[in-house]
Formats: sequence, structure tokens, C-alpha cells
Amino acid sequence: MSLQILEQDMANAIGFVMDRTVNPPKFLAQGFLVSKSRFVTTAGKIFHYTECPWALTIHFPHPDITLSVKSIGLHNEFEKPLMRQAYLSQTGAPGEVLPTLPNDMALLVVDSVMPELMPEKVAELHRAMSLPFSNKGIETSGNVRGQEYLQVLNGLLEQGRSGLFTLIDEYNIPIARMLLAQNTIPLVYYQRPDLPPAYAFFELAYRQPEYGFAFQPDGDFAWPDAAPIGAPADRLVWEAMRRANEIPGIMNSLGGKDARYQKTVQQYDPSTSSEEIRWMAGRLWDCLDGYLTLEKLSERCAADTYTCLIAVRELQNRGVISPINKRTPLHCNGSLGNPITSHTDFEVHNWDNLQAFYLDPLSAKPIWLQGNYFGSASAVQPKNMLHTVNVPVEAAGALILKDYKLIGLHSGPQTVKAGQAAPPVKCWQFMWMGALLDMSTKKLRSATEADSAEEAGLGLLRSKLDSEAVTPPATTTERIICPVCFSTNHDYGKCASCGALIEAPPPGPDTSTVKGKAEHAVKKVQAKTGLTKKQLIIAASILGPLFLMTLLMLPKPAPVAPPTTTAAGGTGGAAAPPPPAHESSDKATVIASKSAGFRITPMPDWWYEDTSELTKPNASFGAYSERTNQKLLFVKFDDMSPVANLQAFVGRPPYLTDGAVLMASKDDPIIEHGEQVLGDSTVKWLVDRCYDKDGVEARIFMAAFPAVETGKSFLVIGQKFDPKSTSGFDYQVALATIDQLASDRTALANQKKLATPDGETPAQAAADARAASDADDDEDGPKKVASAKDVEDFFASVKENVQSNLELPEWAQEELKKDKAERKKWKVRLTIGIDKAGNLKRLEKQEIPDEDIEKISNSLENAVRASAPFKDVPNFKSMELKFVVKLSGKKLKVEKSEDSATL
Repeated sequence: MSLQILEQDMANAIGFVMDRTVNPPKFLAQGFLVSKSRFVTTAGKIFHYTECPWALTIHFPHPDITLSVKSIGLHNEFEKPLMRQAYLSQTGAPGEVLPTLPNDMALLVVDSVMPELMPEKVAELHRAMSLPFSNKGIETSGNVRGQEYLQVLNGLLEQGRSGLFTLIDEYNIPIARMLLAQNTIPLVYYQRPDLPPAYAFFELAYRQPEYGFAFQPDGDFAWPDAAPIGAPADRLVWEAMRRANEIPGIMNSLGGKDARYQKTVQQYDPSTSSEEIRWMAGRLWDCLDGYLTLEKLSERCAADTYTCLIAVRELQNRGVISPINKRTPLHCNGSLGNPITSHTDFEVHNWDNLQAFYLDPLSAKPIWLQGNYFGSASAVQPKNMLHTVNVPVEAAGALILKDYKLIGLHSGPQTVKAGQAAPPVKCWQFMWMGALLDMSTKKLRSATEADSAEEAGLGLLRSKLDSEAVTPPATTTERIICPVCFSTNHDYGKCASCGALIEAPPPGPDTSTVKGKAEHAVKKVQAKTGLTKKQLIIAASILGPLFLMTLLMLPKPAPVAPPTTTAAGGTGGAAAPPPPAHESSDKATVIASKSAGFRITPMPDWWYEDTSELTKPNASFGAYSERTNQKLLFVKFDDMSPVANLQAFVGRPPYLTDGAVLMASKDDPIIEHGEQVLGDSTVKWLVDRCYDKDGVEARIFMAAFPAVETGKSFLVIGQKFDPKSTSGFDYQVALATIDQLASDRTALANQKKLATPDGETPAQAAADARAASDADDDEDGPKKVASAKDVEDFFASVKENVQSNLELPEWAQEELKKDKAERKKWKVRLTIGIDKAGNLKRLEKQEIPDEDIEKISNSLENAVRASAPFKDVPNFKSMELKFVVKLSGKKLKVEKSEDSATL
């Protein structure tokens, strides 16, 4: 499996845990699927939500799927009261980070049904998560919305007041602070310490937090080291409002808040920028990766949004960046990734190489980091481990891998306890995946009783501990919940977390007698329904006779059909057969790849179907998916009529399921329409509102785009795969599917576009290319494709570079010192793909069961990566040159791949 495929598979299974009770939803942590209905993340970020999982959602950004949470289980030894105490003690100071506690692991049960939010429950949760508000030293406080905080600020400045002005969020956590002094605002802190004070004030004026404020005349704060603002307060406020008012117009001119930009050149000197943006142009240049949106640039660049947009506009005018030609770089195909398999069946030794993989919380870009294993964090709890991978604080829940295999869950920076010796290097903490087996599954199983035993268990966890019996700890004692902070206590009285008094409930009725049992049963019903005894008596007198009458009127059940005997001698039940596996048609694949420029292999759960019989004499193919209920028909035309006049098909969509005839809507038949990039052109699309003969509304998706052949085009008709399905047709899934199928065609067009000189049209560029070709013919002749000798020379140079960078494991070096007859033999093979610039585009490894030989394969892989980019690449026709690197003993060989494209 290549690294790109592995990266995409893991990205499809990683989700962001969000608190949906606030607007906008708040990012808490990330995690990943370990089974079809189990999701693992850190406990320290979600411990408040154990009794209210309905407040959380899990958004998987790459497939663009959002799931709800049915239940939450924390690790049995996670110290929730200690984490609660640390949460209540936070002050919002610069660089403040909550501690990382041992056993920081949580297991969530996910579901596709999203429960409705109840306002009273949300208010109760917010009260539990709010910090105690201390009025010590506070002269005035209150709630503010939008620009109201500026009005309060101006009022204090007009009175000549000096002190500390603090803005707090919905949980009473400080988010911004301003120092008032003699009609000036010299210091401002917001979001991050490296944001200069003036720009922090400008960003506050644009974001306009809608929470609360507090003013302390004698307040103190540990300000970051920054130059104070010298301008008067009224001038500062005026400039902030000017920038905030101009941002929407600049944002729209650049493509909107969700626009993404990418680099069109490899190098850029920030010192050549204008003076206004020179101080942050370098940070901005590092952020422009095609993933981060304009709306979130300020959070990454340590500058305000206005300055970021001005800088983007200047760099675009210079021609060094350009917007991406997609709605999003993520595939968003609605197909959830496979659960990630945990590997705990091999040992990890100190200073073994580890990898960390996570999605950027701001942009969902996949990120790899490297580091080493540093041993256990505690001898008492050996599954709490340390590593030296510098994972950002906001990436809690990242995957920790060894040899690209999952072994742990990243928690955060190591918290060194008092009296404990600090390690000689900076370390971060992670949980060994084997700790999943220590977690009690009783509560989690009760939430999904309908699941099969195989799905309910953690079937993907391969470990030496699998053979041991895992018994959840006995919970015979009653759970005592604090009514103030909702933490669990062992006894009534003072709460161990917040100190509130927990009163014991009154003694229950004596259940030793019949009367006591009846009274106990009535109280249980009252506790569930909230009804009084009188209401229960009235309900029983009405519902009792109705229940008896219903039983008498029930029809006689049908006889059970006898089991059928299968050919193998077994008995078959009434279970439905599994859905058939679909394979793409060869004829349809040829039309899709050669004429439409689509991928040869469609996305998972999709297949190509030959539909030429339905559309004859026109050739056609279909892209179908049962899971997404999508049926896309691509009909080939020998002219450009669908592209030139797509609206001619409005009200008369051809080639519908079962030959259905639809009538156009008299009022506004086109619901949605637009264009998006496809290859070197665009695909035009619309959603047509029609009605069948019974007057039932039907929505048909239609689109048109040019074919690869000049002068030909395709008409696309999209409809539901199952016409009887109650779910509607999602045209956005259809657009994302077309975009994914044509990704190779679009990438090729982008490469040609980047190779075209600025200001030239493709026709002009082609003319210049022909002129250059003629000039070559007159002088040195046209540039020829590499000969076989050129390729052999290139492979020889590759062999020399890889050989110089190859460092075999110690055991292999010892083996090579032995006689040839006694030494252990090994053969490893890597398939390499490079582009015309020599950059590494493909690296495929063979599966090796022997762990020692796999280490040799890893050494060879490291040598190949160290040798890239390769120099003096011969000229070849295809987009990729593939070759094979083989290592047999100490003999290294580089040769052309059997399925390599023609040079």
C-alpha cells in the first residue's frame, strides 16, 4: 500500500469532536474510528459530557459526514475530579494549557440519528461548565452582544478610567483583555501571545464576541512581551471599525470566506512585499497550502483578518498565488472510512522511530510528524507512554504510529508531577491502544443492544492480551452525582470536586410486604413519568380496558415457514441475502477514461455501468452507487450542443428510469444552477423541478461538460438509484462525485496552466510552443524522448544515490560479515514513481511477514526518500516514470517496472 493511500484511508476515519450547544460549534478534540460504531478520543477534553452525550457531534471532514454520540465511557482509572479541579482553576493567561492526566482515553458510541437539543438541558450543561464568577475587585460587569463592548469601552474612556477590561466567553473563561490608561489602550491580548496589541484590537472589532465583560480598576495581568500602542483610543477605535467594515467587500472580491489559495511558484522573498504586510508575509506564505480558508487565516498567521486579506490580494496580483479550482480539496464523497486497525502485537523499545498523524483542526489538512519513543510515563501504569514528537496542543487525539501502524492515542504535553524528575528532553504523553481492553464496556453495550456481538466488541484490536479475560469492575455501590458540578462521588455529604453539600434521599418503602412492593412500583413509574398518584389512577382506569380490547382484536399470527434446506445440507432462514458486489463494466470504463477523462477506478461503493443500449445510437456509461442512492448517466454527444444549450433539456430530461415521462414546472422550473471547474474547462449544471403523471414532484440533476475529444461533449442526468426510496436526490454529492472522477483530468490541466506564461491564453501558449518547436528544428532539432541508454544511465545514478544513503540494521550488517552459505537471505522490493522534475510521487512496499526483513525494507525506503528529488530525469511522455528498486543481500538493483508507462 502506498503512503498516499494509507494517508487517505486514515484521514477518512478521523473525526473532530464538536460541542454543538454553542454557536458556532466548538472544537474539542479529534479521534478516530476503531470499529463501525466505536470512536476513540482523549478523556480530558470531553469528561464534562459523560452524562449528556447528546451535546456532542463528530464531524469527519474528509468524507463530510457528521454523526451523533449515544454514550461516552472514560477509562476506569482516569481522575475526573482532578481534571475538573484543573478546569475550574484556569485563568485564560497566555500559553495556559490544562494538564495531561494519566489514562487519558475515552470510548464513544456513535449513531447517525441526531437528537434534538432541549434548551433547558443545554442551560443546565452550561451552568455545570461555567467557571465560578468572582466579583473581587470588579467594579462593573454585564453581558454584551456584537459591538456593545465598544460602547462600554468608550464610556469608560470618556470617564478617564484606568484598569483592566476583560471579555469572557459563555463559560466565564476570559478570552480577551485590554489595559485602559489615560485615554489610551496601550495593551491588548486576544487568542495568541504573538498577535501584536493593535492587530488584536482590530481582530476583536471584526469578530465581535457576544458574551460578557468585567472591569477591574486595580486588575493585574501577565502581558506578553509586545510594544504598546501609542495612538489615542478614539483613533484606534475608528481604525478598527474602518477595517471591520471593509473586510466583507475584500473577502467577496477574493472568492468569499471559504476560498482557498495555493502557491504558483516555489520560492518567494517576503522582503519584496509592501511595507504594510512585510512583517507577516513570511508566515502567510507558509500557510497558503490550498487547505486553509480565508476566514481562518488570521488564527494561523498571527495577524488580523484585514491585514491577511490585503496580503492575499497583493500576492495574487503579483502572480505568486492563485485560488484553487475546487470547492474544497477534500473529496467529500459521503463515504465513511474503514476503522483503523490497532497493532499492539509487537514491542516498542526506547528511541524507536515513531510517527504522529493528525488532521489540522483549522483546515483538515493531513499532517505527518516524526519523533522517538521515550518509554513509559509511570512504572505503576505502563500503558501511559512518552514520545518526543512535537504535536501541537490543539491536536489532542492524534494517531501515534510505529512503522505506520497504529499503536497509541496522543494526549498532550507531559505533566511532570511534584517530586518527579523531569526527562532530559521535552516529552509528550500517549496512551497505548491496548488500554482499550481495560475499559468497562457494560454501559457502552447497553447503548447498542441491537448490535451484534462482533460489532459491539473491539474486534479490530489485535493484541497479546486478546486471550485474557476482561472483566469490568463490579459496581455494586450507587452512583452519587453532585447537583452542582455533576461529578461522581463515593458518599453523600460534601462533593469531592466543588464542595457542595449532597443530601441523601429519603428512605424507600419497605418491600418485604405486598403493599410495600406495590408502593415501590408506583414510585418507580412516578419517577419516570412525573405523574401524581391521582393521575396514575385515572390513566390506569382508561388504558387498562383499552389494552384488553386491543389484545382481543389482534389477528391470529401467521404460521412460521419451515426452514429450507440448502445444497450443502444446512438449513436456511429468512435472512435477506447480502447485497451483491458490483464490478465496473470494461466497456463503460473505456468510455469514462478515454472520452470523459475520468479515473479508471471509481471511488469505493461506486462502479461504472454500460448503458449504451439505453441511449443508442449515442455511447454512454453510468456511475452508480447504492449507498448514496446516486445514479449518474453520462451520454456522449458528437457536438457541443449540451454545453451550449443545457437549458434546452429543462422540463424534458431524457433517459429516465423505467422510461418515465415528466412535465416541467410552470413556475420557476430551475431550482439551482451553476458551474465548477473540470479539466481545462467547466461543467455547467442545474437542478430541474418536474412532475410525473400523478402530480408528484421529481427533481432531476443535469449537467454538461466538454469531452476529451475536440468538438464532443457529455450530457449528465442524475437521479435516485432506487426510485422508491423516500430520501431525496442530493445534487451536491453528484457534483462532488464528478469532481472526484475528473480529478486526474483537472490536475493535468492545472499543470499545463502553471506551465503557461502569465498573460497568455492557451491558444497563444500553443502557438509559442509551435514556434519554439520550429526554432528547435532549425537549430538543434526537437527535444527527443529518452533512449534506452539514457534510461539505463539514469537508473545507474539512482542506484548510486540510494546505495550511498542506505544504512542497514545492525543485525543485517552482522549477517553480511558471515559466509554466504551461513548468512540469512533476504529480498525486498520497492516500486517507485517520480514526475518529470524528479519528485517522489509513488512508493509501494510489498507485504513482508518477517519483522526483521521488514526493518530492511524500511531502511531501503528511507534511503530512497533521502535520495529524492532525483536529478537528470530522462524525458518521458507519461505523467509518471515507474521503476523498481530491489535489494538482495547487499546487491542493489534498479530496473524499469513491468507496468511502467512508455517513455
